[in-house]
Amino acid sequence: MNLSSNPLVCLCASVTRKAIIHVIKNRGARSIGEVRRLTGANTGCRKCTSKIEQLLAENSDELYQLPVFPND
Repeated sequence: MNLSSNPLVCLCASVTRKAIIHVIKNRGARSIGEVRRLTGANTGCRKCTSKIEQLLAENSDELYQLPVFPND
């Protein structure tokens, strides 16, 4: 398999782009937390957060919006 067609998104947990897309499209993941729970991605350094958010936005049936945190 050509790794460039299925790059690692999360280096800490060795989770690939295709694995994340699979849980979005086939297992109903709609948030970073759900992707984390289903794949183990984003459980280490969390540098992959923006990549996962992008995959959620591109592959979700629903409109994915970044969480909004009110100013304290």
